[in-house]
Amino acid sequence: MLESKFGKIRLSIDVEGAWGDLQLSANSRAFREIVKKGSDNFVDAVLKIENSNIKYIVGVTGAYLLRSYEDFYNIVANYKIEDLKIDWSALKKIDSCLLFSDSNFLNEIKNGTIGIHGFTHALAGSMSESQTLRDYSAAIKILENHRVNFDNGVDFIPPQNQLPSIEILKTLNMRSRISPSFLNINFSSRKLLARSFRVINDHIRPLFIENNCFIFPLRLASNRIVFN
Repeated sequence: MLESKFGKIRLSIDVEGAWGDLQLSANSRAFREIVKKGSDNFVDAVLKIENSNIKYIVGVTGAYLLRSYEDFYNIVANYKIEDLKIDWSALKKIDSCLLFSDSNFLNEIKNGTIGIHGFTHALAGSMSESQTLRDYSAAIKILENHRVNFDNGVDFIPPQNQLPSIEILKTLNMRSRISPSFLNINFSSRKLLARSFRVINDHIRPLFIENNCFIFPLRLASNRIVFN
């Protein structure tokens, strides 16, 4: 069990396959091997976490739960997200086993929380409000089709910690506890200062501000928002 003086540590895991970086996945054999190794070892890692009583959340990229390119293109057409900034040329070069999974790994997540990590891992900063809404809506529907229950709200791990607008979060009943940056340091940085703030922020009580919207009082980590 991982503990600090603040209590049990909450662990965040992104499941994205090659969607995390299509260009690297298409052009770097070393990166593809890292992606494959991560996918192969995910279930073992979850089982160890399950036995440790660590609070954890798994953010899943929606497209990774599909079974084929055909399924992917159908979702793209249904949600009218052909205009997303996807590296389509890189996408065609990547082995489907790195892009799509059989989704059985979801069955191993019993004590953790399952949330979304976008549909294609597109960054909020690269999309319009309309594109963002369609991308996240597709991700939510895919996870719901895999029996993930979002009746009490959608947990959201934003790709590269880029949060969308508050309006998008409210519209989709999404909640997130990630800040994009503080002191010009990326919140997901491996630097000691960023890692320390991530641990501390997980134990800070939010301040109620309006209509189920909460903002956390750590001023250096602005945009730290959660909806219940």
